[in-house]
Amino acid sequence: MHMKEIQIIGIGMINRTGNTIDDVWNCLTSGTTVENTTGKAEYVSVLPLRRQRRMNRYSDMAVYVSYKALDDADIAVDSLDPYRIGTIFSTGYGPMESNLSFAGMVLDGDPDLCSPTVFANTVSNACIGHVCMNLGCKGVSTIVMGSNSVGYAQMLLDKDDADYILSGSVEEYNEALYQCLKHNPYSADIDIAEAAVGFLLTKEEKKDAYCRLIDFMECDLGAYPLINRAEASDIKAVETALGHFLDKCDFPVDAVFSAGNNSWFDKYESGMLRRVLGKEVIYVDGLKKYVGETLGSSLSVSIAVAAVCLKKQTIPESLAGIKTEGAAVRTILVTGYDVTGNYVAYLLSGRE
Repeated sequence: MHMKEIQIIGIGMINRTGNTIDDVWNCLTSGTTVENTTGKAEYVSVLPLRRQRRMNRYSDMAVYVSYKALDDADIAVDSLDPYRIGTIFSTGYGPMESNLSFAGMVLDGDPDLCSPTVFANTVSNACIGHVCMNLGCKGVSTIVMGSNSVGYAQMLLDKDDADYILSGSVEEYNEALYQCLKHNPYSADIDIAEAAVGFLLTKEEKKDAYCRLIDFMECDLGAYPLINRAEASDIKAVETALGHFLDKCDFPVDAVFSAGNNSWFDKYESGMLRRVLGKEVIYVDGLKKYVGETLGSSLSVSIAVAAVCLKKQTIPESLAGIKTEGAAVRTILVTGYDVTGNYVAYLLSGRE
């Protein structure tokens, strides 16, 4: 028995290809790659300076994509019951910049003189605290570390714990973290980038929704591919679980957005997906050529792009490798994995 089909009705994004759906879409349709020499995506905060001073960049990014998701859905928060608006986000590494800054203050001086603002922003859930305070959301709320925030939000909506949920992820650039990954043999050749994504999800039927969230599966891969190698038996177990999941859903898959990021795992996932899905499916494994490997935001970025493709009923040739104008692109499977080694497959379907 499937969960209720929750809809994505608004999307907010920060990534190096742009910070609006139109920017991202134009980049993908033109096949334009964007070089970012600073590691940080450019965006302009939606908050006045007096409010920005109370938070770090990590939290400001979460607030930005939440505002933009609501704006994209053309929904005013003050028109809704604040106790029925939830906030469920995820992150891979959290506010690393603030944590390292606070650690430096402790090591270099008197801990009692450390900035209380910096300290308050060292906790990972500070970002959704600022989202709630600035938007007035008072419903179910949490941040999950290295996990599937969209799936958790879908389950909460399915249980009628909320009418709307702002969900997504935030992964802030941190030079020390990026350098560590660059020195790891499993991630040395991977293009790492930052990103934040916000989705406005609802169980209410909306005619202009991007897509429906059908269902998802999660399975332990046994390793985080950017850090270590998984055992062949664990990969086989994921393949078996994926086959059972798709049989249960009973939805024909037209395209799949894989986790491909130039890691050792790419060829194993490609073989696994082709054995499960067959040859007629459109395989998209080059999205990260444009957006980069965004760590804890990777799955959310892929879901966002797939959702736009479903709304437009086409996949850019730069991603699909073939022209899909006029082709029936009704259902997309999105895959990804998180820093805990959890493999996720999410099934999205276009509007009926």
